[in-house]
Amino acid sequence: MANLSYKKNLNFVKLKSDFMKKLLLVSLIWIAGIFSSCGFLDGNKPGDKLPFDPEAYFLDAMVSNVEVQVGHLQRISALWSGQLVGYTGSYRLLYDYKITSEETNDAWLAAYPGAITLLREVRNNMQDNLLHIGIAKVMEAYIMGTLASIFGDVPYSDILRPNVINPKFDDQLIVYDAIQDLLDEAIADLEVAQSQVLDYDIYYKGDAGKWAEAAATLKARFFLQAKDYSNAYSSALNGISSAENSMKFYPALITGTAQQNKFYEALAGQYAGQIGTDNSFLMELLASGRNHSKTNEASRRTYLAIDAVFSANNKGVSAPQEPQGLVTYEENLLILAETAARLQGLSQGLVYLNELRSFLDSGLAFKKLNQTDAMVYEPFSEDDFIVGGIENPDGINAVRAFLREVIEERYVSGFGSYTAFDDARRLRKEDQDIDVPFLLNTPTATDYPERFVIPYDEQSNNVNAPDDPGIYEKTAVNR
Repeated sequence: MANLSYKKNLNFVKLKSDFMKKLLLVSLIWIAGIFSSCGFLDGNKPGDKLPFDPEAYFLDAMVSNVEVQVGHLQRISALWSGQLVGYTGSYRLLYDYKITSEETNDAWLAAYPGAITLLREVRNNMQDNLLHIGIAKVMEAYIMGTLASIFGDVPYSDILRPNVINPKFDDQLIVYDAIQDLLDEAIADLEVAQSQVLDYDIYYKGDAGKWAEAAATLKARFFLQAKDYSNAYSSALNGISSAENSMKFYPALITGTAQQNKFYEALAGQYAGQIGTDNSFLMELLASGRNHSKTNEASRRTYLAIDAVFSANNKGVSAPQEPQGLVTYEENLLILAETAARLQGLSQGLVYLNELRSFLDSGLAFKKLNQTDAMVYEPFSEDDFIVGGIENPDGINAVRAFLREVIEERYVSGFGSYTAFDDARRLRKEDQDIDVPFLLNTPTATDYPERFVIPYDEQSNNVNAPDDPGIYEKTAVNR
């Protein structure tokens, strides 16, 4: 198995001063390495090395991360969670749970020989710069936590180790523990780091405080996935504290390239007409299921609607330069709302949910595309969740009724992320009374997908890759 690092046989490359040209060169370099090699995760071997350039490495890692977080696999997770519908072509097959291992190759490539390799180089070469070190650690933990969540067991402890050709797959729970430790290190670094303007930081422009908050929210996210609600709550208390501090992908910030909103990119390219929100559970929920005297979702429904036939109709969440949420203020508030209610009761959880509803009602959470659409998010009271309240027509326990509303809000606010897929798998075993009840996509299906399949190239070339158990096998954290 040949080395997949971008380092191999690249002494002929000369990076230019403009960092966008550096980005493109680095991208081409590791892609060329990928296609000239036979596997994904070789350790570093002796060979020629690119001149280290933090601007190019950081920017390319961040762009690669976007593909992992809001690219093709995220759209598949939305197909499997009632948020998107596949109408024709490959997305129809995926909608019917017919997935091949080739579908996961690109995200795996973006993560391992792409972002993780570059981030490790940043850490190895900038040991005296705590801002860069802290950001690189947050990014690595973010990517590895996502991979562990959607795949289960994944390579981590062996990756990029000298002379390791076939990295072992680590247990999902071990990976979760490792990224929590890495995020703790990152927060410690960032708390003493000095912010500086970094144009190549397309998320936070070098703001150490915002990066530290995002790290805390990521800790809360991964604790929540592991059902460690106490640590999720304590971490979220230090998480993203305002909408301005949300981590988002802004395509317009990456000048000189054809970067676009990932929904738009799919609809404008080979997947035109294949995928959209028409007839989805999400649209039905926003049309009627959530509306009552204190809530009207008409405006958000218009914003989240995606027309399968690419056209000027897509001006909301799938507009060409529309930002996409990665780690957000809304997510942090909803983690606080759920975990506070579980640990302390309805009244404390309600504080955080109403803080979110106030933000939604301000009109700042999403674009209002049609001025005639209603947008109402009045604050809830505890009475709304007692038996007979507007959020409890079926007479369940008041705290459970509250949690049901929080999970439903996560399902809507988290559109465009893995939130719906993560929550469905987390809650399916013991919390079905509060889970979002989207239906199976096909009448012949008997179960919901629980994970993604190991990429074809990894299965073919890494002798330590396990036999893939298929998409219906629960990962360790959800058994």
